[in-house]
Amino acid sequence: MPYGTTLVMADKKAKLGPDGQPAIDKDGRMIAEGGWIKVQLQKKGKGWGDDHPANMKNGDWEYASFNPDGSRIADQKYDICFGCHNNRQSPAEDFTFLFAPYLRDHKKG
Repeated sequence: MPYGTTLVMADKKAKLGPDGQPAIDKDGRMIAEGGWIKVQLQKKGKGWGDDHPANMKNGDWEYASFNPDGSRIADQKYDICFGCHNNRQSPAEDFTFLFAPYLRDHKKG
């Protein structure tokens, strides 16, 4: 993906069923409840990954997390982001889960 690409993931709480477990819809997905609890971004910039150790580097991607009011979550730890996205190392995936396959499948020409 080109430099400047920004991916956004907005999180909500899962609705809980009577048993205390997440409620699931007919397609097997959790049902969201209430407003946003966190907004997370993944952005690609030239050289942005240079400050990370090789085992945590995700190309030129960086991550940020924000509260619903738009303020940045200052004490957020991103090791889990880097660790999980590090599994998406093929050039077709560019350290992403859903967007790279979407682009690949919908690319014109």
